[in-house]
Amino acid sequence: YNPYKAGTFNQAGANDGDSASVLDMDQERHNFPWNGSYTESCSAIAWQKADESGTLLGGTTWAVYGKYDDAASGKNALLTVQDNAFYDKDSADGRFTVEGLKPNATYYIKEVSAGNDYQLNTNVYYVATGDSSATPVNVTQSVTKTDGAYTYGSADMTDGKIVNKKNGHEVSWSKVDADTNKELAGSEWQIQQVKDGAATKSWKVTDNTSKATGVTVNPTSATLDSTNGWKTDLTAAVDPKDALQEVAWTFTDKDGNAVDSSTVAVLTRTGNLKTTVTGISSIDTTVYVKACSVSNPEVCSALVTIKVKAMSVKDFTVKDSSNRTVENNSTITAAAVDSTLTFTVSSTPAVPITWESSNKSVATVTSSGENGQKATVTMTGFGSAVITAKAGDKKVSFTVKVPSTTVYFKKSLMNWSKYYVYYNAGNNNWKFVEMSQSCGDYVYAILPKQSPGTKFLFHGDDENTSTNKWYQGSNKSDFKFTGNEVQVVNQHNDSQVSTAPAGCPASAAAASQSNDAAVLNENAVVTPAD
Repeated sequence: YNPYKAGTFNQAGANDGDSASVLDMDQERHNFPWNGSYTESCSAIAWQKADESGTLLGGTTWAVYGKYDDAASGKNALLTVQDNAFYDKDSADGRFTVEGLKPNATYYIKEVSAGNDYQLNTNVYYVATGDSSATPVNVTQSVTKTDGAYTYGSADMTDGKIVNKKNGHEVSWSKVDADTNKELAGSEWQIQQVKDGAATKSWKVTDNTSKATGVTVNPTSATLDSTNGWKTDLTAAVDPKDALQEVAWTFTDKDGNAVDSSTVAVLTRTGNLKTTVTGISSIDTTVYVKACSVSNPEVCSALVTIKVKAMSVKDFTVKDSSNRTVENNSTITAAAVDSTLTFTVSSTPAVPITWESSNKSVATVTSSGENGQKATVTMTGFGSAVITAKAGDKKVSFTVKVPSTTVYFKKSLMNWSKYYVYYNAGNNNWKFVEMSQSCGDYVYAILPKQSPGTKFLFHGDDENTSTNKWYQGSNKSDFKFTGNEVQVVNQHNDSQVSTAPAGCPASAAAASQSNDAAVLNENAVVTPAD
């Protein structure tokens, strides 16, 4: 018996009452092992799961990944999160909150179990955490990766919720005009279940949408200035009400012709019928916006006139994750492909910030924060890209890159159908990359940055290292990397040229601009014999 009370514990399922232990572990309980966790300086993420009607859906299980490729393949999950289990800090069905994550990092989530009666959602979803905060960052985007380039969207999402569809087979079709191929609304169909040549069941299917006849937008005009943070929300409605309620937003000139106004304003779609217009102009100007029906693009709203007042920005500074100022035209080196860099803008006054990458095959940028003042840059490939942060008449541009070595081989030296470069990645662990790019009489491949002295050689036709199809240096020695960004092999005894052949990309940065460069099929192989 301990007469001293440290706390009272009345949680459901326990009802232990008064305890002398701050951990509710009295008396003999101290004889048993226990575990716990403690974290600080962490971030959190959150998402919602719903059915097709938008009703929150419990009973699903998710995996959290640190890399897109792991999420896509379902390997190397950081956490497996079951609804309302240990890692889910939100007790409501269909709502997930995961805490204790690294600040300023990129995470990917994917459903691994949908429960009964629902199809598994196989999309990968993306979220970038900000600085350390107890407030979770919501998952709002799906992501796919093709040829090293990331594409972001809202696949199977409704009002910010990730949707599961009911189990069962689906049939879809469309009704179109025979001459224009334009989709037609209002048709009626019959579906029959046939057994032994006879219809046993039938269902009548009526197109539940009418043809769009009009689109209206509210408000019909706006001014973007310091009083509203240079932002306004536009909401559309499609007539009649049973027409497809979805529109596409476009900047136009005063006559309604589509134009690019991205240097003075930005449209951010926030729903099927909603968008946010953000002014970023350094001068007073006027832009026009219209909304057109998705189901009937010829039906559009009247033009919305938006006056954009100039942003007069006095101070504009970009800082990295270590709070160091990023100078204009500076260069920042990332650790590797799939690594992330984080940046924060401070401005006087606080105004909307836009971020842009010059080469999304090398680096993508996503912003967060009320005015987009924070950005996460994800390195998607070798090479370099220019990241630009802009507000009004102020901007900072800087280059981000992943270190690489581009190795060239004169293909006429050997009459091979395929060319491979082999290099020692350390501890006698040899890796190979197919040299699938070519220019003139050269093939080339882009590798992670190679240190001086690292050995390499070439192999032909296939990946069978037991075949005698090697090309090596003089006296059957291995070639050695010089540490330069470019290395050209012209002959057994001519392998240290650091200038790209005429007409060939001078570096991974140049190669990535033409979408030619990629690391392909990299695996460990045995060390080739001399």
